[in-house]
Amino acid sequence: MSRVPSTIADVLQDSATPKAFQCGRCRRPLIRPGLCRGCRDIEGRERVQAEREERVRARVPPAYQWATLDPGSDLERALPSVAPLQTVRRWLVDRDAPPFLVIRGVTHSRKSSMAGACVRRETESGREAYFVFAATLAPLPDKADKALADARQLAIDRMRNYRALVVVNDLAKVLGGATGDSGIAAYRRGDLCTELHLRCEARARTIITTTLENRATKDRPAPGIVELFGEDIMARLTDEREAVMVRLERK
Repeated sequence: MSRVPSTIADVLQDSATPKAFQCGRCRRPLIRPGLCRGCRDIEGRERVQAEREERVRARVPPAYQWATLDPGSDLERALPSVAPLQTVRRWLVDRDAPPFLVIRGVTHSRKSSMAGACVRRETESGREAYFVFAATLAPLPDKADKALADARQLAIDRMRNYRALVVVNDLAKVLGGATGDSGIAAYRRGDLCTELHLRCEARARTIITTTLENRATKDRPAPGIVELFGEDIMARLTDEREAVMVRLERK
């Protein structure tokens, strides 16, 4: 079946009318300057792809832009098991799943890369998604640099976009090394806990990455996520009714 021209110009282009011009891309003869219909379509698709990639670059930190959730990807090959990646893929598409995803594992187990890949997947699908460093939400000194203040406000604005998927990366960094029972820790974690509580109440889809366990145990005496951040929100976010848990190991 032959292609059906969509415009008068296409009809003329396919007719015996003498052609004095060439397509600026494929050099096909044309009756007017510019691009042929096929090349216009190609350029339109390339423009959409470039805009999509620019949105990804604006939302995923450079260190994690390499990672994707695609089968056979570099991320999949970097993991000792594909099972965690499969759990994450299912969570992203299951709108009835608990709203929080907690990615837990030791340092350098690809937690942040997997979280960044989730932001990429949502962004490429045309949905809103953002990557927020937990430390950015810590209070700033009175004379903080304007760039830091702007970054903090942007992080808060993104946390309060309850339509968007938001990654909160590396919870422990917000404490800045303070012990969990100190006044400094309570001060530094306050805004983070508030924003997580609001997202939980809104059932806004949120990904948390952390090296922390839920609570201290005999085998792991270090304070867990609940001791460091409080029962109010963290006990809920580590409950299977509110969150899906994924554990990563080093390969």
